[in-house]
Amino acid sequence: MKNYILPIIIVILFMTGIKLPVYPDCPLINRFTYYLFHVNLIHLLLNLIAWVILRKMRIKWWIMNGIVILTAVISGFFATTPTLGISGGLLGVTGFAYGTNPEKNIKPTLIILSIIFISIMMPGIAGTVHLTGFIS
Repeated sequence: MKNYILPIIIVILFMTGIKLPVYPDCPLINRFTYYLFHVNLIHLLLNLIAWVILRKMRIKWWIMNGIVILTAVISGFFATTPTLGISGGLLGVTGFAYGTNPEKNIKPTLIILSIIFISIMMPGIAGTVHLTGFIS
């Protein structure tokens, strides 16, 4: 259950309808919380699917949550357009998992990158945040 605490918080916040995006010159608090909020249900579901796939890579929950939050915050500082969602953090974990064991994690990595690539094709998706998350 502790593996899914962060996604549960994200779903609860989604249901409230509150959105605190990160954008150039936004309040500092937004840079540390924007990843908890999502644009719409499709955006939320794609991120939750990626989370479940990442859990199958057997990364310890505290390492995964730490990397997700750290890379989400880092990628939020590079946002050039208003941004919401945890995709940057999920891509940070994807990059970590692939980097630590490329042979074992190639298939889940490709699946997650495909999901993110599809989501980037949707209007209003911040490609720089996704790229920064994966690189960091």
